[in-house]
Amino acid sequence: FSWPIDVIVGEDDSDLYVMDPGGHTLRHIDLDDPDHTVTTVAGAVGNSGSVDGFGTDVRMSEPRALERGEGNTVWLMDALNSEVRTLDLDTAEVVTVAGTAEEWGHLDGIGPAAIFMNPSGGAWLPDGRLFMTETASSTIRVLYEATTEVATVGGFDPDEGGFEQMC
Repeated sequence: FSWPIDVIVGEDDSDLYVMDPGGHTLRHIDLDDPDHTVTTVAGAVGNSGSVDGFGTDVRMSEPRALERGEGNTVWLMDALNSEVRTLDLDTAEVVTVAGTAEEWGHLDGIGPAAIFMNPSGGAWLPDGRLFMTETASSTIRVLYEATTEVATVGGFDPDEGGFEQMC
């Protein structure tokens, strides 16, 4: 591991998923294995970038947070790519849902039209909302799963030049 920062437990409590931003990966630990075998679920150790795909063909850049969604969906906050992505635990497919790699800023929008500055934490609600912390812009954002719309909930308002509570 290189700077492990977040973990979630699988549905049957025998799987531990570890976000490893220094390695640009999501790792898996088999808790039923006495040796606690570690495998890479998404990304390739030491290789950053922004590539959707399957397993070790995926590229991320310092992903900082993961959050369980519905079923076997895991939400990934890919910090330095400023993207929000999903991982299907059954297939190991990673898909970018919102944001665009190498576009930093603060703009509400739908899917790739939304612009982030370092999405770094998340909380998913069963109604399909994903709340995220965005450290570089000091904001809280929400992504609506059904539409991929991203909106600012509170924090720094760049149009006003300062902090304000928006909720």
